[in-house]
Amino acid sequence: MTDTAVAVHVPSAVEVTKDRRGKIEAELVRLAPDIAATLPNGMSQERFQVVVLQALSRNPDLLDCEASSVILSVLEAAQLGLEPTGSLSRAWLIPYKEKGAPRPRAQLMIGVRGYEDLARRSGEIADVWSRVVYQEDDFEVIYGTEDTITHKPKLTTIDPTDITHVYAVAKFRDGRQRFEVMTKADIDRIRARARASNFGPWVSDYAEMARKTCVRRLIKTLPLTIEAVNAIEIDEEREFVQPVAIPAVSRTAEVRMKVLGRGKEALETTETAAEVEVEPTPVPEASAAGQGKTADVGAVCKVVSPFGGGAFCDQPLGHEGVHRSGEDETWPRS
Repeated sequence: MTDTAVAVHVPSAVEVTKDRRGKIEAELVRLAPDIAATLPNGMSQERFQVVVLQALSRNPDLLDCEASSVILSVLEAAQLGLEPTGSLSRAWLIPYKEKGAPRPRAQLMIGVRGYEDLARRSGEIADVWSRVVYQEDDFEVIYGTEDTITHKPKLTTIDPTDITHVYAVAKFRDGRQRFEVMTKADIDRIRARARASNFGPWVSDYAEMARKTCVRRLIKTLPLTIEAVNAIEIDEEREFVQPVAIPAVSRTAEVRMKVLGRGKEALETTETAAEVEVEPTPVPEASAAGQGKTADVGAVCKVVSPFGGGAFCDQPLGHEGVHRSGEDETWPRS
């Protein structure tokens, strides 16, 4: 009897990509009625679906993302009435790889035109626009009883390295105007906090992202719909690295820091009480009367608490009575 080898087909990268795309397309077709019900008046479901498929073609990395994250991002774009093409600067679908995650996840990022559209939907804003200022442009800002901007572009360069300022203007239906001006340094400081600061739109469309940053700052001061406010909060949460919360410092930890001479500067770090280590210091023997034989003025007892946690007695060396750590903990003398 001869053994017959069984050939095992290993899908190629092209086949895997095609299969993933097929699954996403099938899911979009299945959810077509839900998407149509979500879209604002005047936006075609068929057009929206074509736009989404074009976005997947332009950025094949999205096909490596979890399919559910792509679908959720598409539904979110539909709810906001923003076409996620990227090319019209309304919204992008961006893949993000989270630490420890097996595959990236797609997320919706709102563009400058998307923010302008959201601002107009309040009904009180007639128009919103933004401009980029380059080094050779004539540009002047005057603040006072009547704030004004004068901008005469030379139209000789569009090099992002030549950008000096960005400004955004909102015109109310009653004729009033409000504007925001940011320097390139302002923009770059905000870019430095972005998760995608070194890839995606911040690299390929710097000027558009700079305008978006300025428009977003401006429209936070305008009357907005609840949907627009929520969209801003979600977009910022996704775009920027969130600050790490500084844990509260217990009274015991504060006392230990002061004893060690670490003071206020140490309290402003992110160390917790358990992370504060007490440097070992020889403790002189106490006499029968309870007085240290070699005690220095200001010396501290430093007998470690038997209850754990690293607390130590902060009473004067040779003190009488129980050991004490700040106001939190006491224990009997051994």
